[in-house]
Amino acid sequence: MQSFVTALLLIVLQGPGRTESRDLPFASRLQRGVNLNGWFTGTSLTPNRFGRSDLQLIAALGFTFVRLPIDPKRMMTRGVLSNDSLEALHRALDLITSSGLAAIADIHPTQDFEREVLSDKDSLNGFVRFLEGFCSYLKRWSAHDLGVELLNEPFDPGTGGRGWDWNAIQRQLWTAARRALPEHALILTGDAWSSMSGLRRIVPVADSNVLYTIHFYQPYVFTHQGANWMKSDPLHFAELHGVPYPGDSEGVRKALESITRSVARPQLRDSIRSELLDYARASWNRENLAQSFSQTAEWASQHHERLFLGEFGVYKRGPDTAGRCRWLQDVRELADANRFSWAMWEYDGGFGLLSEDRSPDKCLVRALGLNPAGVR
Repeated sequence: MQSFVTALLLIVLQGPGRTESRDLPFASRLQRGVNLNGWFTGTSLTPNRFGRSDLQLIAALGFTFVRLPIDPKRMMTRGVLSNDSLEALHRALDLITSSGLAAIADIHPTQDFEREVLSDKDSLNGFVRFLEGFCSYLKRWSAHDLGVELLNEPFDPGTGGRGWDWNAIQRQLWTAARRALPEHALILTGDAWSSMSGLRRIVPVADSNVLYTIHFYQPYVFTHQGANWMKSDPLHFAELHGVPYPGDSEGVRKALESITRSVARPQLRDSIRSELLDYARASWNRENLAQSFSQTAEWASQHHERLFLGEFGVYKRGPDTAGRCRWLQDVRELADANRFSWAMWEYDGGFGLLSEDRSPDKCLVRALGLNPAGVR
């Protein structure tokens, strides 16, 4: 925990702050967003991951903000906050805001790091100190330009619900961040991976300058088909391909025939068959999605809170383009209809908006209601 204290001192002792005002308050600037993954996440820091041309394209397409995932470990060297990392972050945030975009600094650790922080009291206290110090550094940017998401996708670290109290933990994080940033918007979330069901278990904090975020990838059998990192024995998402959306029975039958021919292990074939038949029986379509959004909107209305759909997307490898665009359009339109601000996952990469030649996919641009004139 000494490293967290050292990191805190290094942050607080940085130089004078930078401020810049905008006409609109921060929450009003959160309309259409995209995630810039891999800039401050991954196995190493990649300060040149995105350039001015990327930010200009994002703005030209009609996005109004970006969500910037930041892995705390990528900001440190040997457990101490790195001046080089802070300088790289400083350049990135200046690049984003000077392009006319607002930014959400999303604290986005690895699952292993998060599991350790959430399961050990001393580690949690150290992380709280780190968060307060890190937020003190972020005070350099105007409250009109920058908000902070306190923790990406919290989850029960293995207690099975015994002693797991996300409401209490999140209140600690919020208290520390609010001390450091009295005027900036803070983004909170429910547990269970920032799911809609997790949000409905949240007790809101007494703060008029917060938003609550949700992530939405339902149904996973469609949105994560082909994903080789999604393994839950015996179902392997990597084996799935051609699963349609909407989930009509004939389309599912064709996908099932193709998939089972390529899967050798009987137990895996049976699991996939059961999963896809359940998907077909549910007839996943816009109406199914709308029910989830309606329940979440009801929570927001009941508590008078603003909702932010921080992640939604479809992995490119498995589905056809038409189904992928249809799902994205349905989710985006439901978010708009319920007055949720939203950020697609992600700009490039496996879920990305960009094609192989790094030009925006025209079908996705239309699905997201973006400006087609921004396509190069």
